[in-house]
Amino acid sequence: MKASAEIVGKDANSKRPASRKGSAGGLRGELKRFTREKLVAAALDSFAADGFRATTVERIVEMAGTTAPTFYRHFSSKNELLKPLQEQLTLEVRGAVGSLNDVETVDFPTMRAWLDVYARMWMRVHKLCVAYWEATELDSDLAADVIPSSLITVSELGRFLDRFAPLDRESIELRLALLIPLLDRATQVTMGTRDKRTKEKLFDEFANMLVLVLRNPGPIK
Repeated sequence: MKASAEIVGKDANSKRPASRKGSAGGLRGELKRFTREKLVAAALDSFAADGFRATTVERIVEMAGTTAPTFYRHFSSKNELLKPLQEQLTLEVRGAVGSLNDVETVDFPTMRAWLDVYARMWMRVHKLCVAYWEATELDSDLAADVIPSSLITVSELGRFLDRFAPLDRESIELRLALLIPLLDRATQVTMGTRDKRTKEKLFDEFANMLVLVLRNPGPIK
């Protein structure tokens, strides 16, 4: 029995260093993840404040409270931070566009109210939107992904799309995929209008356009 106890004791002791090593590895992983998240948050803040072009690695690490060597251990360049930028905007846009699933009828009052929902979302993230479009001018892969990303967003509008006949659904999906980036640009121009009455009329006309293109799936003549 004593020999067995000694063996058990040795086995237990032999496992302790591995346990400490695993714990240290876990802490390193947490620290690495925390540092990466700080860099991403700093990059998004800089994109919003200064735009994509003007943002530098030096500015990102300054805002994150770290160093350039640390940055390059996580990212090869600031272009790698386009992915979290796109993910953040996609999350916001899908939330606003997804509210179309709750729309019962495609008419002017409903579309006008939905535009207000979209505009509130846009106001929260419009500086990131500007940085995103700036980045698409510099990164062809990001530009090429605009419509595919929009189509993924549209594919989540199941309840809204179910109102259309199967033969019309593809046309509506493509129109919505085009409308998503167009709506961002149109909202920027409209929100920049200083005259409040003109601003409201512009949103009214865009609501009329939405009704026109969504209530008539076939060719508009």
